Amino acid sequence: MDKLYHKPKPDEHPPWEQKRARSKELTKQRFLQAVGSLIKQDGMKGLTTRKIAAVAGHSKRLIYDYFGSLDNLIREFLHKSDHWLSYEERMDKIRTDHKGDHGRELAALMLKNHLYSFYSDGLLQEVSLMELANKNNELLIGIHQLRERVGDKVFAIFEEYFKGTNVNIRMIEALLIGGINYLVLHSGSIGTTFCGIDINKEQDRRELRATLEQITQWAYDHAKER
Repeated sequence: MDKLYHKPKPDEHPPWEQKRARSKELTKQRFLQAVGSLIKQDGMKGLTTRKIAAVAGHSKRLIYDYFGSLDNLIREFLHKSDHWLSYEERMDKIRTDHKGDHGRELAALMLKNHLYSFYSDGLLQEVSLMELANKNNELLIGIHQLRERVGDKVFAIFEEYFKGTNVNIRMIEALLIGGINYLVLHSGSIGTTFCGIDINKEQDRRELRATLEQITQWAYDHAKER
């Protein structure tokens, strides 16, 4: 009988607890996926506990058990779906990797990554439109403010290089990010070109990526001359 009995180690959870934990995480993922599906369909107005529970296939009581509130569920979804916030988790490595060139490579890389993510993910586009349309929504404001704090940490890698020059790298990045967003949203809503650029064509996206890098390199080169 001794050979048939497995005594758990002090830090090992019993199999039934492990199974319950996996089931809980799977259920949480289904709720998060349901939020994403409803945002794509109806925006923020579709986010009710009843609708989310129905799409997830679970009792709405579990939303409160696992997330504490509907707002917490939506907040967790927005946090996990925002690619800018992923920089926070990797900030130490980002600083280490890009300290040597004062963020020259990073300045272009994060723009090209944003272009790829924003163009390919309709959910990110929908959340961006929600931020513009729901100016008093505390959840969206909170995500925006968190994104700004992460941005401050990224810009700290750049700004020492530009100190004392007439180049404002924040202004440049803001204009380029805003331009990317408009090009993508314009093509999705109207479906026509903008300044002759068709962002739905791979060739135009390739040239846009090259231009993003070219502009940031101009900024660094100009600051160096000063």
